[in-house]
Amino acid sequence: MASSTSFVAPNASFENWPNVGRVAASKVTDTNWIWALHADCHDFRAHDTRLHALTARIFASHFGHLSIVFAWVGGMFMSGARFSNYLPWLDRPALYRPGAQPVPRTVPGIPSIAQDVVNGDVGGGFASIQITSGLFFIWRSHGFTSSSQLFAASIASVVVALVMLVGGWYHYHVVTPRLEWFASIDSALNHHLAGLFGLGSLAWAGHIIHVSMPTQALLLLGVDPQLIPAPHRLVSSQSWLQLVAPGFSLRNLFTLNWEALGSGLTALGGLQPTTESLWLSDVAHHHLAVGVVFIIAGHMYQTDFGLGISLSGILANHRLELFNSCHLQLALQLAILGSVSVWVGHVLVALPAYPFLLTDYATVLSVFTHHQWIGGFFIVGGAAHASMALIYD
Repeated sequence: MASSTSFVAPNASFENWPNVGRVAASKVTDTNWIWALHADCHDFRAHDTRLHALTARIFASHFGHLSIVFAWVGGMFMSGARFSNYLPWLDRPALYRPGAQPVPRTVPGIPSIAQDVVNGDVGGGFASIQITSGLFFIWRSHGFTSSSQLFAASIASVVVALVMLVGGWYHYHVVTPRLEWFASIDSALNHHLAGLFGLGSLAWAGHIIHVSMPTQALLLLGVDPQLIPAPHRLVSSQSWLQLVAPGFSLRNLFTLNWEALGSGLTALGGLQPTTESLWLSDVAHHHLAVGVVFIIAGHMYQTDFGLGISLSGILANHRLELFNSCHLQLALQLAILGSVSVWVGHVLVALPAYPFLLTDYATVLSVFTHHQWIGGFFIVGGAAHASMALIYD
C-alpha cells in the first residue's frame, strides 16, 4: 500500500464524488450490479490507495455509522414514548405483554381492506403488535418511568446523531488528523480502555446505584410509576438512596468504613425471586469492579511518560505491520466482537440482568437468536477479511 504524502480531502460536493458504487455495467442483465452497488462503495482502495486517505475515510465513516445507530435508537425511544403500552406494562409486567406500533383498523384510503389481525390483545385494553426486542425490560432496569423521559431520550439521540454527522464531515473535509495520530496504537488503547470502558463502566455503576435501584425498589413496592421522582431528583437527593442502601454514603467511603457500602454493592449471587433477574446491587458491583480493572489496564501501555508496555514496539520487533493492514484490523475486531456477541447471548439467558426478562419466553428466545446471528455474521466476516489481508497485504 502506498504511503501518504500530501493528502488533501476533496470538497464536500456531489460533483466531486467518485463513481465507485454506481452501476458501472452498460447492460444490466443480472443481479451482479446489486452486489456491486453495496460492495464497491465500501472498497476504499477503489477510491484512493494512499494510506492517510484510506485511514481518514474510515475514521470519518465511523461517525456516519454512529449517527445511524443513534438515529435508530432514537426511533425506538420515540416508538416507546408515543406508540406503546410501556407505562401500563411497567405497572404490571407479569400480566401485560410488551406491545408497540398499533396499526389502523383499515388501510388508510382503502377502508375495504381490514387489518385487525395485526393488532393483538397484549393486556390492559391495548391492541398492538407484541414486541420481543426486550426494550421494555432494558428501560425498566435503566429507570425510565414516564413517556416524557423516553421522549427526551429520543430527542437526545437524534441530536447526537446530527452531531456525529457533522463530526464526520468536519474531521474529513475541514480538519483531518495526522497519520501519526491514527498510528498511535498505544495511546488509542490507553484512552479506550481507561476512558471509554473504565470510566464508562464506573459511571454506569453510579447510575444503577443512584437511579435504577431506588426506582426498582419503589416499583416493587407497588408505587405508581407516575409518582416516582425523575432521575435527576433521585440523584440530587440522598434520601431515596437510603431506602435501598442505608450505608452507601460518602462519609463511609472516606472514613474507610467500606463494610457499610455493602448495602449498595453486594455479591449475593443467584436471581432475585420477584423479578427473576440478577440483583441490581450485584450488577452495580460488577460494573464498579470492571471499571477499576479497565482504568488500571489502560495504564499498561506506554504513552507520553515512557512507562508501561510499548505495543507498537512489540509489533515492530515481530514485524507485524498491523496498522498498515486495514483488513487485518477489521478481521481481528470482527472475530472478537462476534465471539463476545455469542457469549452475551448465552449469558442473557442464563443470568438475565434485566427485571422480568425470563417471564417472557418469546423475548428470551428472540434475544438469544439475535446475538447468535450477529456473532455468526461477524465471525464469518472476520474470516473473510483475514483472507483479504493475506491476499492484499
